[in-house]
Amino acid sequence: MKLSKAMRDTLVEALLILVGEAICSAIVSLIFFAFGSLDLSVFLGSLLGIAVVLVNYLILAISVNRAVDRYLEKRGSEDMTEEEASAFAAKNSASVSLAAGGTYILRMLLMLGVLVGAFLLKGVFNVIATLVPLVAYRPVIFVIELIRSKSKKKKGEVE
Repeated sequence: MKLSKAMRDTLVEALLILVGEAICSAIVSLIFFAFGSLDLSVFLGSLLGIAVVLVNYLILAISVNRAVDRYLEKRGSEDMTEEEASAFAAKNSASVSLAAGGTYILRMLLMLGVLVGAFLLKGVFNVIATLVPLVAYRPVIFVIELIRSKSKKKKGEVE
């Protein structure tokens, strides 16, 4: 099965997020270890949090990719003047924004549900270890983008 470029990019980004979240969870585990409270619930909580972050990201990415595909399908391959392209974008780009926003409530409910579940099953999942990946999601993406932009600048200077 051949994956589209957008899907390959999505999977690469998900892998980078997984690595970043794993690093954050490892740091949390070390802190729990330092205080003598490391147990299986910390690992299970971290795994649950990481899984929710990845599902959250994949739902968002897939819905946005589908909306972009529909947008490009509507646009077609015909040449447009700059004015025509701007008018088309103004008229049709809301669907891409709506796709991202449309899954927002679903994704937030998923995270909230997982936190409530972790709290109710606190003997199985450590709530703090579950929460850390959810909170670290945006900083992890920020660091990925920062590293990516520095890498592009470095490549631009070398070339």
